Amino acid sequence: MTLKDRGPKNDVYHREWALLERCKQAAESDALDPEDLAREFAVLIRAHESLLSKSVKITKVSDAVHRKLKLVKDQIADKNRELEQRNQELIATQKRLILREKLAAAGVLMTGVAHEILNPLNFVHNFAYLLHRQTQETRERLAGDDAKNAPDVWQELEDDLGAFEENAALICEHSERINRIVQKMSEMVRQDPTADCMETDLNALFERYIEFIVKERPHDQLYSRLSVVKDLDRSLGAIQAAPQDIGCLLLNLLRNGLEAIALKSIKASRKLEGRLKASTRRVEGGVEIRVRDNGVGVPAEDMEKLFTPFFTTKPPDWDNLGMGLYMCFNIVSEGYRGAIHLESEPGEYTEAVVFLPD
Repeated sequence: MTLKDRGPKNDVYHREWALLERCKQAAESDALDPEDLAREFAVLIRAHESLLSKSVKITKVSDAVHRKLKLVKDQIADKNRELEQRNQELIATQKRLILREKLAAAGVLMTGVAHEILNPLNFVHNFAYLLHRQTQETRERLAGDDAKNAPDVWQELEDDLGAFEENAALICEHSERINRIVQKMSEMVRQDPTADCMETDLNALFERYIEFIVKERPHDQLYSRLSVVKDLDRSLGAIQAAPQDIGCLLLNLLRNGLEAIALKSIKASRKLEGRLKASTRRVEGGVEIRVRDNGVGVPAEDMEKLFTPFFTTKPPDWDNLGMGLYMCFNIVSEGYRGAIHLESEPGEYTEAVVFLPD
């Protein structure tokens, strides 16, 4: 496209074309007036400056529009991320609510089971004790002079009494274990877990149970030594809580940590060094408690089962009922309307995180 073709469409181009035509005509007739030409060029320069100024303004407006669009896109992306996070939180809350309903139903069931088991259990235990005592009395009578005249009969009765005594001892042992189970089940379905709330020094309570678990050291033959790191927020102050409930919570979390360390040593077929970290801190809206171990960890497929009653990953000979974390969940969730979850890397660590609202 030539300058002539564009002339009629734009004032600046038109002026340029007209000036060029005049210069040609003046050159052919030798009638070129320098002053007139200067005025025309001045007009043309001002027109170009005006066009340039408008172009600059358009560029600024365009940049502003681009910045605004970028800002809007960033805001939309932030909103999308926020919505995704809210969605994940809603999914997690839904899972917790479902779990809570299941555990509430389990609590009702356990109340009925405890009531039905406890009465016949008392009879079993009482008669087993009576059998054990009668066996001892019979053995004492057989040890008298009359039994010496019938050594064969005495020996036969002695063997029978030995079996009776052994069986009676087993009945007592297992009935006592059932009794402990029933008592734990009854404790877990208390109607008001926070009835005994008082001003409680959480840090002091934590240190007390750490000292206790270090002395107890369950399965300490399976790990070489134990180190405990305490990271307690000294500015925490007292909280409103029932010491027996929070103590049960802390003790279960600490014991779980030591058992995880012991299990890791079993899998490694050698004694490993055990490490526990216990921490507290003030967070927005409440208090956070953490217990971290360097134990065996929890497989991803077991994470959602950990707070289910009677679920355990411990060996059968450890006499573990699988009620510890359920009790923790019940105390935190039902008693204090808080939250508890576990973070874990199999083979590396497990960390229990508890939130207790103010």
